[in-house]
Amino acid sequence: MSSTTGAPALARPRDLPRPAASPPGRKDALRVKLIDTFELRMRRGLWRPGDVTLLRTLGGARRVLAVCDRPEQRRRLDAYLGHWRDRGVLDHHRTVEAADLAAPDDPDPVRAVVRAAVAAGLGRRDAFVCLAGPPATATTVLAAAMYRRYAHAVRVHDDLPSLLASLHWSARVVAGEPALAAETRDPVLLVDVDTLLADPAPVRPDEEAAIRHLVGYDDVLAGQLDRVAEPALVRQAALDAVARLLHRYGPGDGRIWPAPPPATAAPAMLPAPAAAGPGPGWRPSVPAPVRAHRIRELGYPVTFTVGVLAPDNPVLSAHLPAGARVLAVVDDYSPTVTAALRDSLARRCRQGRLAGYTVLPVRSSPGGKTLDAAGRLLRRVRGLGLGPADRILAVGGGTVLDLVGYVAACHPGATPYLRVPTTLVGLVDAGVGLKVGVDLDGRKNLLGAYHPPLACLCDAGFLTTLPEPEFRCGLAEIVKIALVRDARLFALVEEHHAGLRDPAAAPVLDEVLRRAVAAMLVELEENPWERRLRRLADFGHEFGHVLEERSGYRLRHGEAVAVGMALSCRLGVAAGRLPERLADRTETLLRRIGLPTYDDCCDAAELWRALHTHVLPHKGGELHLAVPVGLGVGGFVDSIEEIGAADLERAWSALRHRAGTPVRTTGAGGEPVLPAPAWSGS
Repeated sequence: MSSTTGAPALARPRDLPRPAASPPGRKDALRVKLIDTFELRMRRGLWRPGDVTLLRTLGGARRVLAVCDRPEQRRRLDAYLGHWRDRGVLDHHRTVEAADLAAPDDPDPVRAVVRAAVAAGLGRRDAFVCLAGPPATATTVLAAAMYRRYAHAVRVHDDLPSLLASLHWSARVVAGEPALAAETRDPVLLVDVDTLLADPAPVRPDEEAAIRHLVGYDDVLAGQLDRVAEPALVRQAALDAVARLLHRYGPGDGRIWPAPPPATAAPAMLPAPAAAGPGPGWRPSVPAPVRAHRIRELGYPVTFTVGVLAPDNPVLSAHLPAGARVLAVVDDYSPTVTAALRDSLARRCRQGRLAGYTVLPVRSSPGGKTLDAAGRLLRRVRGLGLGPADRILAVGGGTVLDLVGYVAACHPGATPYLRVPTTLVGLVDAGVGLKVGVDLDGRKNLLGAYHPPLACLCDAGFLTTLPEPEFRCGLAEIVKIALVRDARLFALVEEHHAGLRDPAAAPVLDEVLRRAVAAMLVELEENPWERRLRRLADFGHEFGHVLEERSGYRLRHGEAVAVGMALSCRLGVAAGRLPERLADRTETLLRRIGLPTYDDCCDAAELWRALHTHVLPHKGGELHLAVPVGLGVGGFVDSIEEIGAADLERAWSALRHRAGTPVRTTGAGGEPVLPAPAWSGS
């Protein structure tokens, strides 16, 4: 347990003036519905050349990674997928055996599947296929659920235990070391009836355990087992029982589809087969497809408060239930913030409101949000034994919020988490959204999830602790959402950006923050799980992520986004989407704020290649470049055919030229504002 300290909280509710009440109708919460579709198909002739059953479940994917357990499964998958690749329906497929994925120096199977997907070039609209037993199926489905925050996965089964295990895992899957959990969406299960029923071997102990479990809920199956003994007929009867139970109870019902018991070497209890098979001319019946829908309602408030870390702050207390244990992960950029957090939790413990707490300071850095860092934090969470009644508290900027949110999403104990952003970027962007993620092998946010917090608690008092460059980075995110969502917000930033940190400007800052948060919430509610890959909130980020990486993270995230916005605007002009005067106005504002609009970390040719290697795979093969089409109105350049390498070269050259031209202006109080420097790698 952390030692307590007498350091004061940053601010108590009575120390600072409260912000004005939100205007009527101002949005301050996210409320969304998620509808999942479950589908099970039992199919004969599944691997017959030209059969489209499996192909249609891939959802239009052009690239496929298939994982299997045995060589004969690999041959089936290779032959089937190769048939469609040769006919131009698929661009590429890669089939691997699960045993070949684990490396001696990296036994983590989830990481291995993800790396195989990267090697196969899978993008957001591509798919995973798994034909394997429960362990490999769980690993593959979990990797798919986290890959680029979600990729489609199809499970193919040719034995009963793996089929029943997938019904148990239809909503949540756990695999890996340390154990990771993930919510799956739109599960699709296929049963290879021919292979399952053609097995001449007697019923195995693990099959028998599955069948005995089904008998407890299906009287028809119990009666059939008294009359048949041949393995094929027993397995056929079990398949029929699965279909009946799915129609009656639905998938994911913990009573009917519990975790499968381990296979044992105990002698079989089913009758020994009376004959070698069901007899000549027998053809199995195939149950009709099963489809089911699940509706989940999710939401969380975004609450503005003053002195959020004060021991008597009611907003924070409302989300820390009595008797809870709290793991607080805090960005250690400010000793004052860390001390205030310790003091707040210690006092709650002394007052009996919490059962215990741990404060874990972490150093936030661009390279620190990795899968390895998440694994270390996840082991800490598991070591504390946190469960649903406990809380994880994330206090920091976007990097810490992303890392902690990912750990909360992956923790099998399902412990809720709270966000307390301490940076402007975190307050108006990372703290508000659903997305969490970590980097792997230098690929930004390659693994992630859509995992809502209990709440996002926003305290503008933290902004007084921010270095000026970090504040400017937050303004970049505000300009982003203003350009595509809120013209009034853009005008406020344009007029008051130079004085927003002045205490006298607190009412203006409050309106800016609330408008930025409201605009982001509206954007999120329209497409919370990014089923549509056209996202206005991506404005500036398509190039921004590339520039951030190419600069070796010398460019801060907000700085890279500012350059990305300037470049996207110029390409929007070239594509006829954006009036040039608005592109000029945007670029001028960014430079007046002190943000870069050009950086020489890479040339136009590298950016053009990055569009194909980074942006197109992430957006399902299309560009969907977000650009404003008017002040406060967003649009898209959807096809890369609408712009060319020459357009990108001209836009990049223009930004390079303009970066050397001083911007002369005055601040809100008439004081001169120095021109932004020309940004370079030197």
